[in-house]
Amino acid sequence: MYCSELADFTTRNLQFIKYMLGICAGNYFTEKPDIEASMSSPAPDHASLTLPKTLTIKNILDVREKILSAVDNNGELVLEIADDAQVDLSFVQLVVAARSHATQKTGRVLLARPATGELREALRRGGFLDELTPDASQFWLHQEQTL
Repeated sequence: MYCSELADFTTRNLQFIKYMLGICAGNYFTEKPDIEASMSSPAPDHASLTLPKTLTIKNILDVREKILSAVDNNGELVLEIADDAQVDLSFVQLVVAARSHATQKTGRVLLARPATGELREALRRGGFLDELTPDASQFWLHQEQTL
C-alpha cells in the first residue's frame, strides 16, 4: 500500500469511527448522502430500505445517513441487502450500531433475509458468528438458537 493510499484509508476509518460514535452519542452530522437507496413503507411506522450493492468503507458514511434517517422516522426498519452485495466489516459495525440506536428509540432494525454471500463472510471474519447469542442468531441468520 502506498503512503497516499494508507493516508486515505486511515482518514476514511477515522471518519467512520467518528460517525459511529455519533450514533451512540445521539449526535448526527448533516452531510447529504450521495448513494442510491430506495425506501418503502408497507405499514404505518414500518419501512423497508433497499441498500446499494456496495456496502463498504468507501461509502459507509452515506449508507449510515440513509439508515439513520430511516430509523429516526420509523419504528421498525427492514434492511434489504442484495445477495451479491459487496460488504466489509464497516457495514456489519454500522448495522450493530443502528440496531442499538433503534432499540434506544423503542424501535428495531431487521434483515429482510438471512445473511448470505459477502455479508455472511464478513460476519465470519469479524467473529460475529462465534458463540452467537439467540438474539444475534435470529437477527443475522434468522435461526432460533437454544442455549
